[in-house]
Amino acid sequence: MIAPAVAAGVSLVGVGVSNAATRGPPPAAAATRANDSAGAHVQQILARYVRATDHRDGAALSALLTPQGKVDVSAKNAKGDHQPVGSRIVGRTAIASAVTERQSPLGGMRSEHHVTSDPLVEIHGKTAHLNAQFLTYAVHGAAEPAIGWPAGTTGAQGVIKPFEAGYYDLTLQRAGSGWQISHLRVLHDLPIALPQG
Repeated sequence: MIAPAVAAGVSLVGVGVSNAATRGPPPAAAATRANDSAGAHVQQILARYVRATDHRDGAALSALLTPQGKVDVSAKNAKGDHQPVGSRIVGRTAIASAVTERQSPLGGMRSEHHVTSDPLVEIHGKTAHLNAQFLTYAVHGAAEPAIGWPAGTTGAQGVIKPFEAGYYDLTLQRAGSGWQISHLRVLHDLPIALPQG
């Protein structure tokens, strides 16, 4: 049986230890199940976050944060250190505005997919921490020619191109029966050039 490791009130979801099949459940089995459930809920918050980002839905994204939630974006410089990109964004209204107004608009045959992997979740009572890798893909569908697709054309038509990579680092607070992000750090592995003026 593989069970998440629990030590000093911290559950590392996705990290396991082996128990012999002849042993009963460990004394902390109920706490482990509770932390597994909390870890799954925390991961769902990140899944909702990336979908809201993909769809430029500022209202849905900002609802995932505490009222005074904050977002910091940084990118690596030539020395490999992260440096801030823009200023900290604080509060749901400012965050919603940043998502809907600062990000490039999509539509038609264009979309983005922020794909996350390898989540590490720690639960500390009413606080949680989540760190996950991300890749962002730009998707540009090809329009069907007015005279139709050429003979022999099959499958999806267009281009999928990765253009961002890094880590999402979230601190979350328990809110009722769920979780909300109190601090989101977006750590880009590539330098970012901002528009001038």
